[in-house]
Amino acid sequence: MQLTVGRVGRRRRYPRAFASESAMIVLSAALGALVLLPIHWSLAAIELAAAALVPVWMMKTVCPYCSLYGSDACPSGYGVLSQRLAKRGDPARFREAFSRNVYGVFPVWFLPIGGVLYMLAVGIPVPWLPLLGFVAVAFVAIPLIARLHTCRTCPRRADCPWGSRTVPPPSGTRKG
Repeated sequence: MQLTVGRVGRRRRYPRAFASESAMIVLSAALGALVLLPIHWSLAAIELAAAALVPVWMMKTVCPYCSLYGSDACPSGYGVLSQRLAKRGDPARFREAFSRNVYGVFPVWFLPIGGVLYMLAVGIPVPWLPLLGFVAVAFVAIPLIARLHTCRTCPRRADCPWGSRTVPPPSGTRKG
């Protein structure tokens, strides 16, 4: 089993990193699908399919441009898997690739919110408990995990449009 380095001096197994990152996406999608189910089962299926495609989308469009492409040092665990899906890109274009493709994640987050607005407009009862769970996972837990773990342990965070904004620089240094 391959090992990856998380925080300095700590080693962890990259499949665990991939599983923990993906688990939050899966939980978010499952809750989002439960929110959409009262409208129509097909919307719930679209939410689940979109969530399954998000990691693949990122591995094909962003990871090839990262200097951790093909490496088990990637904090999300996508580094090794991405090389099976896409050819190496130019690492100098990482910021551009990330900025252009991160929006592929948005449908997974905003389809359930749009569904709730529709339910409120037409009088369909809103499944409040799954909605609260969805909001907690998608808009609180996932960004918090990114800020406290994934982005914080990523060696590319200074070059990343997301990581450079979400993780403060080490004390005594200034953001460029």
